[in-house]
Amino acid sequence: MVLLSGCNASNSDQSEVTREGFYEILFDLGDGVECPTRWEISDSGITILNATERIEVFEYQISGDTASFVLPIYGTTVDFQFTATDSLKGFFRNQYRKGDYKVAFKGYKSEEYLPLRKSANIQTTYDVNMDPKEDPYKAIGIFNFKENLISGTFLTETGDYRFLEGKKTSEDEFYLSCFDGSHLFYFSAAMDGDSITGTFHSGNHWNTTWNGVKDESISLVDPDSLTYLNQGETSVQFMGVDMNKDTIEFNSMDFNQVSMIQILGTWCPNCMDETRYYSELAKKYGDKLNIIALAFERPSDLTTQLKNIEIYQKELDIDYPLYLSGTASKSEASEMFSELNGISSFPTTIFIDKKGMVRKIHTGFYGPSTGDYYTNYVKETEGFLDGLIGE
Repeated sequence: MVLLSGCNASNSDQSEVTREGFYEILFDLGDGVECPTRWEISDSGITILNATERIEVFEYQISGDTASFVLPIYGTTVDFQFTATDSLKGFFRNQYRKGDYKVAFKGYKSEEYLPLRKSANIQTTYDVNMDPKEDPYKAIGIFNFKENLISGTFLTETGDYRFLEGKKTSEDEFYLSCFDGSHLFYFSAAMDGDSITGTFHSGNHWNTTWNGVKDESISLVDPDSLTYLNQGETSVQFMGVDMNKDTIEFNSMDFNQVSMIQILGTWCPNCMDETRYYSELAKKYGDKLNIIALAFERPSDLTTQLKNIEIYQKELDIDYPLYLSGTASKSEASEMFSELNGISSFPTTIFIDKKGMVRKIHTGFYGPSTGDYYTNYVKETEGFLDGLIGE
């Protein structure tokens, strides 16, 4: 770790200049679309800012005008150069995408958007249709307006788009965006009365349209109903590989305590949000609750998969066991849990009672960015666990 300062070679007195501060980072998504995000650069590293989310980056290197950092959980890297005291340019790379996947960006010093950390003046909810022409799916759009600044997210049946923020570009138009180390999301929006239309870009590799109508009462399919036991089944069996590369077989009938089986991928930001919450549950309930996490990972080789799990467990300070159970494939996860109708989302959680019986299966996760949806999930989950523990 080094101080982000140096000598300005163009200055005759070679005075020291600082590169610390807030930067607006503009990712080039193609076709003239730029995805604005924010970083804070200090002498202790880089912090990626998405509305109220703060992603601390500590694996950071700098040599002269060249800098880089790694987000090991997601297998992504960022390389850039300081082009002046107050600007930079570089590339974001994701090793798990096909080919030499990279997105160019540039950045400039800016002010922090302090109002985004305060409560919204207005919150609006929309019934949203995503990708209506190709592969349509339902979502709930939650937008928080604070003067000309906006934060919010989209909820789907299997999760949410996490911490989005943006600005109004006109009286009836705005954008929302984020960079969380794994995803680059950019949503444009144009309002017309109670209707809204826009475009959605994910990195520079995919884009579509979306539309919606204002609806404060909109709801999605109950996430506790999407995944269920096949007829005649009451329990589950599965396996995992530990850090010693030993395979361990599990049968929920052998647990003899209330248990949660967390099906995740270390590459999945929604899973990360869920894992942080489940770590709180582990501390709260102690030996009254048995949590087992099963990771389905992107790399194909066992050593790299286990290394990613080790990093994930350390980075998130997880104090319950985490095993490797396969590659990042819903079909592979479904094959392992053949007692179920299928695994349709990472994450998915199976709740098991003291007798080893499956009592509930929750698909996806609504994280802290969803506000009341997250608060209600926490309340319902802990109420359900209290009931199982009390039986």
